[in-house]
Amino acid sequence: NDVSETLDNLVTSTKKTIDELIATSTEKIDTFITDSKKKVTDLLTKGQADLDAAKKANADELAKFKTDSATQLADDTKKQTEALNKFNTDSSGQLAKDKTDWDSFLKQAGTDKDKTISDLKTANADQIAQSEKDWQTLMDKSKTDGQTVLDSFNEQAKTLIDRADNFKVGGRNLVLNSSDLSRYGYWIGDGDKQISDDKSEVTVTTVHGGVNISRAHLSNNLPNIGDMVTISAEIKGDSNIQFNYHDGKSYVGGGTKIPATADYQRYSTTFAWKPVNLDSTSFVIYAIGSAEQSLTIRDIKIEIGNVATDWSPAPEDLMPKLYYTDEKETD
Repeated sequence: NDVSETLDNLVTSTKKTIDELIATSTEKIDTFITDSKKKVTDLLTKGQADLDAAKKANADELAKFKTDSATQLADDTKKQTEALNKFNTDSSGQLAKDKTDWDSFLKQAGTDKDKTISDLKTANADQIAQSEKDWQTLMDKSKTDGQTVLDSFNEQAKTLIDRADNFKVGGRNLVLNSSDLSRYGYWIGDGDKQISDDKSEVTVTTVHGGVNISRAHLSNNLPNIGDMVTISAEIKGDSNIQFNYHDGKSYVGGGTKIPATADYQRYSTTFAWKPVNLDSTSFVIYAIGSAEQSLTIRDIKIEIGNVATDWSPAPEDLMPKLYYTDEKETD
């Protein structure tokens, strides 16, 4: 029983102590809350007052800035307007002066140009008249001198051709430009040809083919029908030589097949001149052998008669074609 009583007293005492502590704590909390509210209220009041003061100060400053800016803008605008008006006035005056000066320059330039042209026309007219007179005198003299030279040259040419026509039979070369083998036609069956730099020789390397001498490459002083005609050339090589004659319709006979030597020799063959179609008549000098064999040909000659003579150019080749017929050039 003593223990029970003691415990009850202890519980009662502890509860009282706790109630006193709660009462004290509640009072302190209420006091803290009240103080905190007052401090917050004071701070808010002061902050609002500071904010209102700042707003007023900024409003006054902004108003002053606007007033000052408007005043400065008005002053600047006035100055720029005055400067622009002055520039326009000055520019208009200078422009008018420049235009007047330019008009005067153009007027003077036109006057100078007309005078210069007039002076040039006068000077050139005299010079042109004298030049035309000198040129006509020179042309007349050149024509007279040229005709004298031409008459003399034609006379010499006629004498030379007459002498050539009076050569012994077989002496006159009927092939024109026989020292320039680039002028003739070629038929190369299988191979190629090489003409020398001076055009006086041609080398054909082929199974069958060579030089074609057509009617266009012959003199107008042709043989009579039935005359014997000999074709010859200096030839060297390791192939065989074939001379043949085409009467305008077909080749006459089977041609030749003469073995060539390593050194130049004159080879020839003779045919009867009996053309069926003169414009299609031709003579040929062909290589006939293997693909690797070749002939080198030069100094071709076709002459009336059955004897091959040494090469000589056609008389026409010695003339610059001033005298081929009885006609002379006239103005």
